[in-house]
Amino acid sequence: MSFVTEANERVSIYDAHALIGDPIPDYGMSASAKLHCPFEDVFHVDSGKSYRVYPMTNSSYCFACAQRFSPVLLVQMYFELEPEDAARKLLDTIGWIEPTIENRWDTIVNPIVEIDHDALKSTLEVYCQRLDPKWVGRSGEARTRFEKLTDMLKKVSTEHDAQLWLTAAKKYMKQVLETK
Repeated sequence: MSFVTEANERVSIYDAHALIGDPIPDYGMSASAKLHCPFEDVFHVDSGKSYRVYPMTNSSYCFACAQRFSPVLLVQMYFELEPEDAARKLLDTIGWIEPTIENRWDTIVNPIVEIDHDALKSTLEVYCQRLDPKWVGRSGEARTRFEKLTDMLKKVSTEHDAQLWLTAAKKYMKQVLETK
């Protein structure tokens, strides 16, 4: 990913305005702020507020300049920098550190896997339904044991743990349902 893309994705348009010395209040994600263009003294006379900030797209637009600004383009034009230099300047403001080759390799070899506990619970639920067609409306001891098993999911944090939990949970629930 290029520095320009990285900066436009990671740095908000509000942070870009703060960097150029024109901090603006954060109006939230739903509203577009109406402001004076930061380039009005250079490019146009802005008798009104022709500049809008659009937080949903992390951009701004000046109707007088007829120009859309990303965080990088705003900083690039303001400081008269090359795009890569503007991007690095923005990334520095948020403390971003360029990933090293070792970090990138580690991410590829050992990706961070988010365990979907709801999916594991649903998988066990479907398994129980296959073993016992009356499982859906079932209450009592079997349901209590099922709930205890799913409470243990809080401790499942790796893919390996998830596989072990599901294998053991299926085996356990099979025994519970066969001895009903």
